Amino acid sequence: MKYELKCVNIWSAVRILFVVFLVLGFLVGLFYGWVLIGLMGRLSETVVGEGLGEGLGALKGLGVLAVGLLSALMWSVGGTLLTAMGLWVYNLIAGWAGGVEVALGATQEPPTDSDRSGISQVAD
Repeated sequence: MKYELKCVNIWSAVRILFVVFLVLGFLVGLFYGWVLIGLMGRLSETVVGEGLGEGLGALKGLGVLAVGLLSALMWSVGGTLLTAMGLWVYNLIAGWAGGVEVALGATQEPPTDSDRSGISQVAD
């Protein structure tokens, strides 16, 4: 079976990708924050001297969390806007030039509740 994808519902795609970008942005932001705070600590020890950054463990953790939250916000807003614009352009072009062809094949149907319970149904 061949189908053609002529239009994508922008709102449904944006909702899902907002959450995906939010989670990815938070994870990437935590990594970046961890690396940046670590580099800043090493740089301050090199330039200023030993012992200056001691006792700031909680503040460093808050800094990493803040970078993670800011990154999540930026990724989710930016990714959502770019996704919406990209899907809008796709819908315009697909309406004019045709959509993407997709070939779908039939798969085996999942078992029904009666198949799972061990009770077989007999057709009359």
